[in-house]
Amino acid sequence: MKIGILTQPLRTNYGGLLQCWALQRVLREMGHEAWVVQRTYRFHALWRWGGRLAKNLVRLLLGRKWVAWTSRGEESVIQQHTRRFIEGQIVPRTSPIYSTRGLRADYARQRYDAYVVGSDQVWRPIYSPCQPDFFLGFLPGEARMRRVAYAASFGTDKWEFSPKLAARCRALAGKFDAVSVRESGGVSLCRAHLGVAAEHVLDPTLLHGHEAYERLVGEAGEARSAGDFFCYVLDRSAETEALKRSVAAELGVTAFEVMPRVAGAAPASTPMADRVFPPVTAWLRAFMDAEYVLTDSFHGSVFSIIFHRPFVALGNADRGQARFHSLLGLFGLEDRLVTTGRAEDVAARLREPIDWARVDRIKREWQAKSTEFLRKALSEDGK
Repeated sequence: MKIGILTQPLRTNYGGLLQCWALQRVLREMGHEAWVVQRTYRFHALWRWGGRLAKNLVRLLLGRKWVAWTSRGEESVIQQHTRRFIEGQIVPRTSPIYSTRGLRADYARQRYDAYVVGSDQVWRPIYSPCQPDFFLGFLPGEARMRRVAYAASFGTDKWEFSPKLAARCRALAGKFDAVSVRESGGVSLCRAHLGVAAEHVLDPTLLHGHEAYERLVGEAGEARSAGDFFCYVLDRSAETEALKRSVAAELGVTAFEVMPRVAGAAPASTPMADRVFPPVTAWLRAFMDAEYVLTDSFHGSVFSIIFHRPFVALGNADRGQARFHSLLGLFGLEDRLVTTGRAEDVAARLREPIDWARVDRIKREWQAKSTEFLRKALSEDGK
C-alpha cells in the first residue's frame, strides 16, 4: 500500500524528527511504501517579515535588543545537521508543500492508497499550518482511500479550536476510517468535539527499542558526550540554568547540553556558530551516555524511558502538561514530573530508582496494541 504521512514541518525539533522517522519505519516494516508529505509554510513570507519588524520596533521602544531576522542562507547553516538527518533518514518524502492546493496536486500525482496523519501535535491549531489540511480537507470529494490518524495530539486537555474551525474539522474527522491519539485526554476531546471514537496509542518513537536508535548513532560514528548529566531544557532561563548547576553539584556529575548556545529569536550580534543545531545522533548519544536526565520536553521524557535513564520532567504549562501526565501516568512514573525549583528535591527524585522491568512490560503491551491498531486501520476491511 502506498501511504502518505502528514506530520509537523521537519526542521530542528529532535523529537519531531524522530517520531516521523519512527512512524515511517514502522509502516515500512509492515510492508508499505510510506512517503512523508512535507506540508510546511513559508518562513520568509512578506507578512512574517512585517510581523517580525513590528515586534522589533516594540522591543526598541522598551529598550530591548533588536532580534535578528534569519535569512534563507543563515537558516541553511542553522539547520545543516538536522537537514542531513532528514535527507538521509526520512526517505522517501515529497518536496516542501506550502499550500492546500499543493497538497491536492501531490495527491493527484502520487495517488496514495492511504493517508496517516500523525504524530506529534498535528491537531493543535497554533502549531499546524492550515489545520483542516491535517484532517485531510484538501482531498477531492470523490477520493477513495484509507484515512487514519495515528497518535495525533492536541497537546493539551483544553479545546483550542474556534467554533468555525471545530465545525469544519468535525465534518472531516467523520470521514476517517480509524482515529487514535497520543494522550488519554485526546480520547475525550475527540468524542466531545469531533464526534469520533478514538483509541489511545503510543507515540511512534516508543514502538522501537533502544537498539534502533543506537544503530543510528553507530552509523553516524557519533563521539561520546561531554558529560553524564544530560540537560535538555527547551525553555531556558536564569532559573533553569541555576537549577542545572545546583543539581549537578548535588549529584556530583557533569552537566551538558545538546542544543545551540542560542536557540530561537536571537540578537543581531549572535555569531552563527552559536545558533547551529547539533546532529540528531548527538542528541540520541546524549541519552546513551547520561547517568541522569533533566528535561522539560515530552520527547526528552520519552527517550529517557527508552534508554532507561533516571529523569525528572520539569512542568511546563505553556507547552501543554497533558502530554506529560498521559505519558508518565501510563508507565506509573507520575512522580517524575516536578514543579519545584529546589535543587535538593530534583536531585533526590533523580536518585530514586525506577522499576524498568515493570516499565518494559507496560511498553510491550502497548506496543502490541498500537501496532495492531495500525495494522487493522490500514487493512482494506479494517479487520
